[in-house]
Amino acid sequence: MSALGLHLKPNGVSAVEIDSNKDSFTLIYSDSREFADFHLDINNSDSIFKYTDKLKEFFYDNKFKTTQVICSLPQNEVFVRTIKVPPMSKKDLDNFIKYESSQYIPLPIEEVTLGYEQMPTDVMDKEKISVLLVAAKKTTVQKYIQIVKQVGLIPLAMEPESLAMTRALGYDRGEGYAELVVDIGIDETLIILSYKSYVVLTRTLPVGDTLLTKTLAQQFNLDTEQANEYKKTYG
Repeated sequence: MSALGLHLKPNGVSAVEIDSNKDSFTLIYSDSREFADFHLDINNSDSIFKYTDKLKEFFYDNKFKTTQVICSLPQNEVFVRTIKVPPMSKKDLDNFIKYESSQYIPLPIEEVTLGYEQMPTDVMDKEKISVLLVAAKKTTVQKYIQIVKQVGLIPLAMEPESLAMTRALGYDRGEGYAELVVDIGIDETLIILSYKSYVVLTRTLPVGDTLLTKTLAQQFNLDTEQANEYKKTYG
């Protein structure tokens, strides 16, 4: 079975087609594109329409075969939190999340799509279990689902980009090992703290490549193109 991993960025898109079997994954095709002078406003219908058209052009120009998609949600549209609860059965944990999660989510529970994942035992607190809560506004999730469908694709699942990124880049090197992933985007930087490849904490900072380029240009009296070349050369 093959599926398409889709990263919908405010100013572009990345996609990778993977074929999976029982024991391995095979890369079929991948590509990405930046949308110059464009930034998606998910709350603006005209912006969504233009973004959808750009996505259609992207897929028309490419060689993806499958239409089945697993799509990431922008981290700033998602609430992620790790909580600790007493040990309990899967059934009891389901009920706890259903009826008690409202105290951890800063939104009315009826307005969000809620999911959770039980994490490995914390070596520093073995008397409790750690649970990763993930919530996103239903209206926001539906807008991204509609974008995917309007492009002619079939959404199988949607998840925060922090979970997808940690699963792709994280590596469990043993008990007690933690990792920090820093993803510098155009306008924002996503910081992910993970433990055994499970997301523990995320933070999104309003600082990205655009501000870095602007700062370099001002500091060294460069134009934008020179500042970009400076970054590529010296890091």
